[in-house]
Amino acid sequence: MRHLIIIFISLLHFTSPLFGSSHKGEILYGWETSSGVQLRKFGDNDIHPQYKGDAENGKPNGLGIMTYPDGSKYLGEYKDGKKHGQGTFTFPSGFKYVGEFKDGKMWNVTKHNKDGKYVGEFKDGEIWNGIVYDKNGNFIGKWVNGVKQ
Repeated sequence: MRHLIIIFISLLHFTSPLFGSSHKGEILYGWETSSGVQLRKFGDNDIHPQYKGDAENGKPNGLGIMTYPDGSKYLGEYKDGKKHGQGTFTFPSGFKYVGEFKDGKMWNVTKHNKDGKYVGEFKDGEIWNGIVYDKNGNFIGKWVNGVKQ
């Protein structure tokens, strides 16, 4: 009997993506809430972002891609419905943030655009401490505690 229980538990463990809330390969729609993005199987392409990736308890959790109606895209890690970990957020213009996100906000990222880049920290989603370079990699200036120097 004990062997049957162990086999049953093992089968549940290995088949959990089939029965859990993984949703790998399935496109879900994001609904913004105060506690992060909630995922649904239905939505409106004009107002809801589309998500494909790991999910847990109805929220993005793990690796995923969120494509927004305006064409913006986030490819990276999520935790409890918020961008958290390594990722890249790209705008339709080609402007992008690459680096670390924390609780849904930029934390330690490189901000790229056609004119150059900013390399450094963000605090509460705002530029905090870092260096600005032109498109040729030449130093332009720096930010210290949220103030441009």
